[in-house]
Amino acid sequence: MLRAVREVQDELHALRWLADESRQTDAAAAAARKALDMSMSLYRDGAASYLDVVTAQDAALLTQR
Repeated sequence: MLRAVREVQDELHALRWLADESRQTDAAAAAARKALDMSMSLYRDGAASYLDVVTAQDAALLTQR
């Protein structure tokens, strides 16, 4: 009986950890998309190079995986 309770507690802990990890990943993806939008805007205004845009695109794509 105690083993079953411990297994349930372990699984609940793992679920909480995964939920936290998912929230952090979502926040990182949102930040990368915002950085991409900002770099595109700066590029259109002539204040950033296309390399800045490509770098932001790369970061946004990496966070989507």
